[in-house]
Amino acid sequence: MVNYQLFKPQTKLELIILFIPILLVQKLQCDAQVKKTPLLEKIIRSDHKSTLNPSIERGKVIDFKTDSPFNGNGHLILKTKKNTYIQINGTGRVYKLNISQDSIYLDREDKTTHFGYNIASYPFTYRDTLYNLGGYGIWRINGQLRKYNPKDREWDIVHLNKEIGLMYGKREGLIFFNKESGKLYACYYDKKNEAVGDHHEFIQEVWYLSVSEKKWHKLGELSDFLKSNLLNTFSLCESPWGLLISSSEKILLLDFNNNNILKLSENTIYYQSILRNSYNTLFFVDSTLYFGQLNNESIDSVVISKNDFIKTENRIYSNWEYKLRDHFFALIFILLIAICIGLYLSFYWKKIRQLKISETEGANINEKTVFTENEISLLKILLHNSLEKVETSIYDVDSVLGLQKKPINLQKKHRSDVLRSLNLKLALTLRSSKEVIIRIRNKEDKRSFNYKIDETFTTQVLDLLERNDSN
Repeated sequence: MVNYQLFKPQTKLELIILFIPILLVQKLQCDAQVKKTPLLEKIIRSDHKSTLNPSIERGKVIDFKTDSPFNGNGHLILKTKKNTYIQINGTGRVYKLNISQDSIYLDREDKTTHFGYNIASYPFTYRDTLYNLGGYGIWRINGQLRKYNPKDREWDIVHLNKEIGLMYGKREGLIFFNKESGKLYACYYDKKNEAVGDHHEFIQEVWYLSVSEKKWHKLGELSDFLKSNLLNTFSLCESPWGLLISSSEKILLLDFNNNNILKLSENTIYYQSILRNSYNTLFFVDSTLYFGQLNNESIDSVVISKNDFIKTENRIYSNWEYKLRDHFFALIFILLIAICIGLYLSFYWKKIRQLKISETEGANINEKTVFTENEISLLKILLHNSLEKVETSIYDVDSVLGLQKKPINLQKKHRSDVLRSLNLKLALTLRSSKEVIIRIRNKEDKRSFNYKIDETFTTQVLDLLERNDSN
């Protein structure tokens, strides 16, 4: 520390000379350096709108001093409209990458001192602002959303409606951020808090965070397909169409916008190349996938189209809306059957209500007072013809009822009323829910009907007529 009491500058020149060493110390205080490689240069020079955030699992962007506590930490690259940043996993440290013709150099942006509270957190940029979500530290998995404050060079907390504990990595979580919509999707989360016993609750639900609203929204339960394959599933990288993952040696695309899981065709010539580089650095610039290792002097790339993916029957999550959509035709079929059954039962019970009579009421019926003479005469002809296996025509019915000379419309109405009344009286008398007199379509004239006594009632009708004659 400079003692200003011992050395008092007398001139402006002496004052400048005093502060030159201090400025040099501040400028050279950066405790890390970076090696220029083709892969890193490609990331820096690419457009921020088309570049999706690469994560570095193997190899390092920055070489810290040998005694640095950050030597084992992963590096995460973030791009804004003007700059490229590196955030050190598990810390609040932010470095800006600057590129010249011959080299890449670093400027540390933050002045944070704490670390170890956000290990395996998910970093992303939205509207030229750096964010950091979740992570493990201080014996718990947290769901804090942190926003970088360039003015204070510190991280500020963002207040959300819910805390969802997330970790980010190849196997730690399936997380995707859609830059255009500002929605961050998470396929599952972990309620782990070692400060409260050995509390560990794995929640297999799909949520999305609206960064502009600062709210989490639940989409549904993780699909059975992903649940059954979680142990063999890990993230590859984010793509323009969703999250690229490897699951049981298959390359899949999680299309969150449409809740679909697509499969990369194994016939593509670069299929095995992607699988072999699954633990290297992978990132998209538009529809070009770049992959390689930071310490190598070469990178590989392939052009991928969404048309290279095949839609599967599997979904990312399920809820009542998608269950209804997936089983639409089956539900319509079941509904139609239910309607038919309902109509049948309604008709059946209506008939039962019309024909039902208590045993007491039935026992008190007097056949002679119930049936009219015309009805008895008609019943005798119907019974006689039925016993002879002959159907009774409408002309015979009209003859018995004396309707031959009446208008046709009046004949139909009177005939129908008499037959309906006779059937109801027979059902009450015989205590039956079935019609005793049934009609059969005329074989010669399909527009007309014939009538007869149901065979199961001929004996009972015969007894009824005999009792009527004896009275």
